[in-house]
Amino acid sequence: MFVAGGYPIFLLEHVRRSGFDRLAAPAVADGSLAYVGISAGAALAGPDLRPLQGADDPGAVDSTAGLGLVPFVVLPHRNRGRAARHDRLTGDPARTWPVISINDDQAVSVVGDIFEVLDSR
Repeated sequence: MFVAGGYPIFLLEHVRRSGFDRLAAPAVADGSLAYVGISAGAALAGPDLRPLQGADDPGAVDSTAGLGLVPFVVLPHRNRGRAARHDRLTGDPARTWPVISINDDQAVSVVGDIFEVLDSR
């Protein structure tokens, strides 16, 4: 399954409205579906989208909980002037899950319980 980016909360709103969350999470967990996400789609795989919530995002949800496929939140686009914000979020003692900040030419590969940040080749 390939999940594109866009506004994170808007994406989450439609993931819930369509029922994608109820179908995708169990299928990924049992190995019958591979998940690939870019930008907000990558963040959706984590436990929460709160760090990506922006004032201009047209989405509306009661909870910012993500799919929970991985135990960390991906913060995409570090190289687009977001490094300072990513560093603040990474160092925030109030967060309850790890944060992985990546540039546009990077990806996070997850196999089982092992993950690694990969650079483009």
